[in-house]
Amino acid sequence: MEKRNSLLIVDDDTSNLMELIHILQPEYKIFTAKDGAAAIRKAESSLPDLILLDIVMPDMSGFEVLAKLKASELTKGIPVIIISGLGKSGNEDKGLALGAVDYINKPFDEIVVRLRTQNQIQIVNLQRELEAAVREAEAANQAKSAFLANINHEIRTPMNAIVALTELQLEEDDPANGVLDYLEKISTAGNTLMGIINDVLDFSKIESGKYELTPVRYETEVLLNDIITLNIMRIGDKPVVFRLEVVDKLFKTLCGDDIYVKQILNNLLSNAFKYTKAGTVTLSVNCAREGEDEVRLTFSVTDTGIGVRKEDLERVFSEYEQADVLLNRSVEGTGLGLSLARRLAELMGGGISVESEYGVGSTFSATVLQGFDSEELVSRDMIENLQNFSYSEMKRKAANKFERSDFRQTKVLVVDDFSTNLEVAKRMFAKYQIEVDCLESGEEALNRISAGEPSYDMIFMDHMMPGMDGVETVRRIRKIGTKYAESVTIIALTANAVAGNESMFIENGFQAFLSKPLSVAKLDAVLHKWIDREARHPVTADSGPKPETVEATPKNGKIAIPGINEKLGLSLYGGDVEMFVEILRSFVECIPDELEKLRNLSEDTLREYSIDVHTVKGAAASIGAKELSEWAAKLESQGKSGDISGVQAENDSLLISAYTLVEDITAWLATV
Repeated sequence: MEKRNSLLIVDDDTSNLMELIHILQPEYKIFTAKDGAAAIRKAESSLPDLILLDIVMPDMSGFEVLAKLKASELTKGIPVIIISGLGKSGNEDKGLALGAVDYINKPFDEIVVRLRTQNQIQIVNLQRELEAAVREAEAANQAKSAFLANINHEIRTPMNAIVALTELQLEEDDPANGVLDYLEKISTAGNTLMGIINDVLDFSKIESGKYELTPVRYETEVLLNDIITLNIMRIGDKPVVFRLEVVDKLFKTLCGDDIYVKQILNNLLSNAFKYTKAGTVTLSVNCAREGEDEVRLTFSVTDTGIGVRKEDLERVFSEYEQADVLLNRSVEGTGLGLSLARRLAELMGGGISVESEYGVGSTFSATVLQGFDSEELVSRDMIENLQNFSYSEMKRKAANKFERSDFRQTKVLVVDDFSTNLEVAKRMFAKYQIEVDCLESGEEALNRISAGEPSYDMIFMDHMMPGMDGVETVRRIRKIGTKYAESVTIIALTANAVAGNESMFIENGFQAFLSKPLSVAKLDAVLHKWIDREARHPVTADSGPKPETVEATPKNGKIAIPGINEKLGLSLYGGDVEMFVEILRSFVECIPDELEKLRNLSEDTLREYSIDVHTVKGAAASIGAKELSEWAAKLESQGKSGDISGVQAENDSLLISAYTLVEDITAWLATV
C-alpha cells in the first residue's frame, strides 16, 4: 500500500479544522492542534510533510509558532502554509519573511486549498526523490572508488614485481643464452601494460567520462619497437609470421599522446594475432604532412585470420560485443578493444576502418593526427633493425651517444626549495650548455622578476614550496605589468603529475609542466618544444663545458645501495654515472635538514608537514629510492586530508628509514 503524505493543521477554531479535514483527508493523513504549544509538540513527534498554520491563536500567535519551528533542527525543514482571515495588511509578507512557503486566506476556497497544498506536497516529494538519488549516487561512487582502489592495488602489486625483478636480471653482465631476449620482452610487456593500466584506472578520467590527451615529443621507432615486442609474443606456437612494412617515409619524431597511439596499435595487433591461427600478420606504417604543423600517421594491420562477415562489420566496433560469437567462443576478451581504439583515433582527429573477406582475412586501418616536429626520417638501418626484431640490442649500445642540442644562448631560472633538485637541474642543463640561475623560494623569484633582472628565456618553477607556492608565485609574476612578465615561458615542476593538473597549471599562467623526478627524456622534450628551433645545434653528450665535479665512478661498475634502484636512478640521468653519483652526494648533504623539519609534527603544523614531506618524496624519487618516495607520498596524502593520527603512526618509522638510507649512501660514497 502506497504511503500517504501527512499534514498538520493548526487552528483554534474547531469549525475551521473540520472544514480543512473535509477538504484534505481523502488524499492525506491528518494531524491537528488547537494552540501553538500543542502544534510544536505534534510537529516534533509526527514530523508531518506540510503544516497549515493559523495566525491568530490564544497564548501564542502563528508567527511565534513559525519562528520556533524554523529554529528547531527537527522541524526547520517542514514547509508551512499560513492560513488567516485577517487579509494581507502585512501578514502575508511577515509570514513569508519568517519562512512560510505560501498563504491561504479565509474563508476557504476548496479548489485553492487543494491546489496550494498539492503544489507544496509535490515539491516535498520531489526533494525526497532527489535526496534519495543523491544518496544512491554517493553510495555507488564510494563503491566504485573502493573497487577501483582495490583493483588498482591488486594489478599494480604483481606488475611492479614483474617489472622490478626483470630489471634486476637485466643488470647482470652475462645472462645465460636466450635469457636476455626473454627478459627484454617481459620488461617491455610489463612497462607497456603498466602504462595502459595507469590510463584505464585513472580515476579522474572515469569521473569525467572524458579522455584527455597529453601531447609529448616521442620517437616513432621507440613506439614501434614497444608495440612489436609486446605483440609478437602473442604468436606463441602458432605458424604465424609477423611482418613490418614502412610505406614511403616515417618521421623520426612526432608530437602527440604516444600512450594512446600505442593503445590503438596494441588493440589492432592483438586482435589480428588473436584471430589468426596460421599465415601472416602485417603492420604497415606511413606518415604524410598535413599543413605546416600536423602529420597524418596511418597504420594498417592485415591478417590471414578468420575474417568478418559483411553483416557483422559494424558490430566489431560495438562495446562488449564479439562478431560471430559461436565461432569465437574460445577467444578471450570483452570485445571492448576495437571500440576503444576507434574512440581514441577519433579523439586524435582520425578514425578506424575495416575491410574483410570472411574466411580469408581482414585489414584494419587507423589514422591519427600528430604534431609535426622535424623532417628527419627514421633511417633505413633502423627500419631493418625493427623488421629483424633487433632494435632493443642496437638501442642499448647507442644509449651512451644521446645527442643534445646546443642552447648556449639560452638562460633559465630554476626555483625549488630543495638544494638537491637545483643540483639536478644545473647538471642536466649543463649538457645543453644552458646558463642556469637557481633560487630557493617563490618570494625570491618574484622579487627578481619584479626588479627586471635579468631576462630569462624560461623559468622552471617548483609547485609546492613553503610560504609562497609555485602557483601563487606565477600568478603574481603575471600581474607585475611588464610585457616580459606576462609572456615569459614558465614550466611547472611537480611531483603530483595527475590527470587534471595540467589544465590547473595552464589556467594559472604556466605554459606546461614537468613531472618529478626529472629525467633526461622529459627535459629534452620540453626544451625542444619551448626553445626556438633555429637555436638548435646538435652537440654530443660529451661536448661543451661540464659542471665542476670530483670524478666519481664506482669501482665495480655497480651502485649497490640498499633502498636505491640503480637502473631507475641512472635512467633519470641518461645513464650518466658521474652525474648520478654527484646527485647522491648532494642528497646526503641536503636531505637531513628536510628530515629534521618532519619532527615538528602536530595538528597546527600539519599543512607545513605536508609540504616538507612532499619535498622528501621528490628528493627520494630523484635518486631512485622508490620505496621511500612512495612512503613519503602516502604521508603527504594523509597530511593533506587532515589524518594526523595516521601520519603520527608512521612518521618516526619514515624518519628512521630515511636516515638509514643516508647512512648507507654515505658509506657507499666512501668506497668510490
